[in-house]
Amino acid sequence: MCGPMEHACAGVCAGNTAATGCFTSTTCTPCPTAQNGVATCNATGLCDVSCNSGYVKNGSTCVCQSQCCSNADCAAGQTCMGGTCSGGSTGDGGVACNPFACVFDCAFQNLECVDPFTCQCG
Repeated sequence: MCGPMEHACAGVCAGNTAATGCFTSTTCTPCPTAQNGVATCNATGLCDVSCNSGYVKNGSTCVCQSQCCSNADCAAGQTCMGGTCSGGSTGDGGVACNPFACVFDCAFQNLECVDPFTCQCG
């Protein structure tokens, strides 16, 4: 018989953690991990996920809560700044790139404007 903060794993008492599958696990297989989040145990003893800042839970995954959370979420040549994709030769909804704005947009991300005419940061 295991203590209240433990469950049986192959005849041995193990803690109720995501690494041991939480309280309700009978196989003691670790909880699945989620990109942009960490595996946790919920109040009922089941595997769950806690999402990183900027991401929200969607079933057992973590999704970006705004238009973008990283440059990978934007179209080619655009950068993610404050949750919005910007830049590119026709970024910001078809408006041509402003070379002067590129410097400020990139500086906001602690990057250098490598091509002010296509608003590319690097």
